[in-house]
Amino acid sequence: MDEPSSVKDRILAAAVTEFGAAGYHHTSLRSVVERSGSNKPMIYYHYQGKEGLYLAAVRQLLQETADALHEATAVEAPALVRLRRFAAGYLEAFLLTRPMLGTVLRELNGLATPLYSAIADEHARLINAQLRRILTEGVEQGEFRRLDIESCAYAISGILHHWVRYRHGQPDLAVRTALTQVMDYYALGMLSRAALRAHLERTIACSGD
Repeated sequence: MDEPSSVKDRILAAAVTEFGAAGYHHTSLRSVVERSGSNKPMIYYHYQGKEGLYLAAVRQLLQETADALHEATAVEAPALVRLRRFAAGYLEAFLLTRPMLGTVLRELNGLATPLYSAIADEHARLINAQLRRILTEGVEQGEFRRLDIESCAYAISGILHHWVRYRHGQPDLAVRTALTQVMDYYALGMLSRAALRAHLERTIACSGD
């Protein structure tokens, strides 16, 4: 997040820190007030309370992540390369650069249904849509086999979310391990025969250098 320049921005920045550290249920508006140097009436004025503040913080972080993922994957490159960039950027955001997102994912099932649904909808619109686009273009270009896109996207997201939720070891180790599972254990199986042959030839050539 950029340096806060207004009361509203300071409140949101404080909320990201507080919610990220303690989660929705264990964060009080008082702690946000103290960190932001504001007051509760200003929180209600700008965000209509705790739930609105939480959702605003999540939306901002998802938008930032979506922008970064778009920049990383909107390149002229094979779909497998773009998928790797997506997975790496996703993991880094949720575990390293925007840790509140990891907290949100871990506590998502315990949130009230309207809040859960709003977050899930934003994630689908901003993040999952990019993953489905990469997979769809990979199929259309003949790099991936003609598999069901929704099923593939669900499986890849499941692998990523497992590591975000449970963080086996240190976050940077979790990023590397999860990325290996997505790419080596799953994504290679999506390749068409021709694409897999080309990938293996490149791998062999690189290992011989």
